[in-house]
Amino acid sequence: MTETAKKPTLEQLQKASESLDKLLSRLGVCLEQETEAVIQRNVDALSIIQAEKSALADRFKGLLKEWKTKSIHLDDFDEAQQNQIAAALNTFQSSLMDNAMALEAGQKATRRVMDRLMGFVRRAMVKENNSYNAMGRLNEKASRKPFVPTQLNETL
Repeated sequence: MTETAKKPTLEQLQKASESLDKLLSRLGVCLEQETEAVIQRNVDALSIIQAEKSALADRFKGLLKEWKTKSIHLDDFDEAQQNQIAAALNTFQSSLMDNAMALEAGQKATRRVMDRLMGFVRRAMVKENNSYNAMGRLNEKASRKPFVPTQLNETL
């Protein structure tokens, strides 16, 4: 084996396992907080939570790179550590799925509200779009529909 392909020490494995467990736990809590903020439509909390989630995701990527550099693989861990890692991953995956469903539901609800508002705007614009005919009289219905901007800049 080369110097970089050495088998990790027990201490390195213990530290790696603890780091992963803590990070997945914190990411799971962060996702649960984000899910709750989406349900409560708390935009202020969402921006704070999403910044933290992004930082934690970066740390997770960094941890995986570190494992790759140190040649740490899941099969290097003993059975108890493997079970602990699997449990942490399952809990995290459950939080991730709940979060994804909440975000999708929030996005759909926002889309419905925006579509409804745009429908009201379109109808109001058509009602107010009077024009004059060749005789100078007011037409109640315009020959052309008015331009209604329907592109909305949205961030969820």
